[in-house]
Amino acid sequence: MKRLATIYSGIGLVIVVAWFFVIYAPYHKDIAESNNSRKAAQVQLTDFRQTIAALPRSVELRESLEALKTDLNSKLYSKDDILKLFDRVKDEADNHGLKLIEITPPVEELLYLNSIVPESDDPQFLNIHVSLVGNYIDFG
Repeated sequence: MKRLATIYSGIGLVIVVAWFFVIYAPYHKDIAESNNSRKAAQVQLTDFRQTIAALPRSVELRESLEALKTDLNSKLYSKDDILKLFDRVKDEADNHGLKLIEITPPVEELLYLNSIVPESDDPQFLNIHVSLVGNYIDFG
């Protein structure tokens, strides 16, 4: 009888171990993965809601920056304006007895800079140095 109880106990133990490895462990793993997926989805949903809440402010900021960019671009000088300025400086120098020696960079370089297409929407900066010789009393 004792032997029969030992056999039944062994069979019961094998059934419990088999149940644990075949049914409970995979089920528990699936539940843990589901909980982790749910938590990740909850974080994504929270982030999405924050992004949607900030979207009107971002669109408004973008529109105001675009308007500012258009305004600033409208105040830039064109190539013709620069050439007129150089001609006026030369005429004023001639009117006051001055000799225009050099405008740095040369006009050819300015024309070249104007002919190339810039890589971005950033304005191009150009430093200009004017060299004059003569009587500087009346020039201003």
